[in-house]
Amino acid sequence: MSYLAKQEILQKISSVIEIWKEPPFRFPTFCVELDYVGFFNKFLPYISAELDGSFIHAVNAYLEEAIQLTILNICRTLDQNEADGSMIWHLLDERKLILRRYRLAYSKQLVGKGPKGLQKNDWLDYNHWILASIFWKAILRSHHEEFKVIIPHDADQVALKHLLSDEAKVLWSMMYAFEDVGKPLVTYCATWDSIDLHPFGTISITV
Repeated sequence: MSYLAKQEILQKISSVIEIWKEPPFRFPTFCVELDYVGFFNKFLPYISAELDGSFIHAVNAYLEEAIQLTILNICRTLDQNEADGSMIWHLLDERKLILRRYRLAYSKQLVGKGPKGLQKNDWLDYNHWILASIFWKAILRSHHEEFKVIIPHDADQVALKHLLSDEAKVLWSMMYAFEDVGKPLVTYCATWDSIDLHPFGTISITV
């Protein structure tokens, strides 16, 4: 994509943030989606591409490198321990989110004091970059002419025009993508089938 396309995406994201400072409707809330809109608003301006290159390709390459680094960090942990990490290996291979239940099940196999098992930062980073990649593709998909929004029957009909706006399409596409990966509960609490999210990550990669 061209430089102008980059600016178009950034402008759309900025519009979403501006409109949702005071949400025009109560349902859906788009909580996780808005967190990642904020992430991309900070993240994308730092992505540059060669004059004859593609902005989208540059973003894809960054996300891919970040995912590979997080996978490598987790693989090092799995290789260092004798615990059964088959489920974690499978999730890494499929590039699926690692629910809290799988992290805890793996770590509980290891005994002793001090940090052990799948470390929290590695877990947070992996899930963050996997979800960032998913949401990035969703943002791009929302710009396709064939993308359609299906309004839930219990949606706020008074706010119908907002539900179908170009800005809302970005959030709908992200919500559909999140649903496709199971839409796990996002919480800091130790709920079994949940994840904790760290939208700005802890990995720094030169862009």
